[in-house]
Amino acid sequence: MNSKDDKLKEQAIWALCNISGESTSYRDSILAHGMLPILLRVLGSTTNPSLIRNGCWALSILMRSPLDFSLITPSNPSETICNIMKNTEDPETIKYSCQALAGLNESTLTETQYTTIQSIFPRLVQFLQYFGFTLRSANLEVVVSSLRYLGSILAGNKNEVQLAVSLGAVPALGKLLSAEDPVIRKEAAWALSNITAETAEELKPVFNSGVMARLIFLGAKDRIEVRRECIWAVSNATTNMNAEQLNALVELGAVEMLCGFLEIMDVRVLSIALEGIINFLKNAKGMLGEEQMNAIALRIEDCGGLKAIEHLQTHANTHIYQKAIAIIENFFGSEEIDFSEPINSTSIFDFH
Repeated sequence: MNSKDDKLKEQAIWALCNISGESTSYRDSILAHGMLPILLRVLGSTTNPSLIRNGCWALSILMRSPLDFSLITPSNPSETICNIMKNTEDPETIKYSCQALAGLNESTLTETQYTTIQSIFPRLVQFLQYFGFTLRSANLEVVVSSLRYLGSILAGNKNEVQLAVSLGAVPALGKLLSAEDPVIRKEAAWALSNITAETAEELKPVFNSGVMARLIFLGAKDRIEVRRECIWAVSNATTNMNAEQLNALVELGAVEMLCGFLEIMDVRVLSIALEGIINFLKNAKGMLGEEQMNAIALRIEDCGGLKAIEHLQTHANTHIYQKAIAIIENFFGSEEIDFSEPINSTSIFDFH
């Protein structure tokens, strides 16, 4: 790798990374012997597209999770990767770079490294806009890698969500919800679910751009793997929505979409569907009054949701039947329950 011959450098990179790919212990041993700083030096000093592409491929293998962060300290691979991403148009290089950054993101990054990664957000959104709007089979892995990296950064990080929203990530992701490939629709919905988990302010562009309407449509009509991600996005939105957004969700058919998941066997999906229904009813009552709450309850009954919830009162899972009982007793019966406290459930608005 220290050779002046680029072809020899590439062969050395290939050899070492083929070994690294065999097991985590082999990868860790190669990192411990100092491959990373040499590789970063090679990437920082070359303009050879082939060498850069193969170097990024190597980083995508070396940065795979689980990663012992002490093995890459004090090197800063994020800086090298971000510099490459800012200056390349090569789909393969972009794909490998996103995969390497996704692995790094699962480790403990320093504040400097987070700042470095933030600097490529505009470029990442640009990739999604370009490759997503001109989808070809060769670009599929680029888009999926970009989506997965963006989604992993957005998960549980309010600052990153605000930055991505300000850069136009929502309409870019919304376009990908219409992609022909279901994998892209699924990954786009997952990334959006991390945005809809934030405040009503971050929700605004999701409504204004028509993305929420698309999520609800796909949640009712698409393949089950895509529908699962859409229900996360919609149910997350019910947590922090304001009164205007609540009304919009109701008009778009979100209540009926959530009820459509009440006969699915997946306990996690059932749980988030029930949480979304609870949020609709209690927030309608709190924000808009008894009449609006009753109107939503009627929608639930009319679409068959009430019968499904009644059936779930005998569900084998404790959390499911407790939520079902709470909905019946508080909104469809005479006995009231205090919804200011959690209903023996756990928050599950996270990576899925």
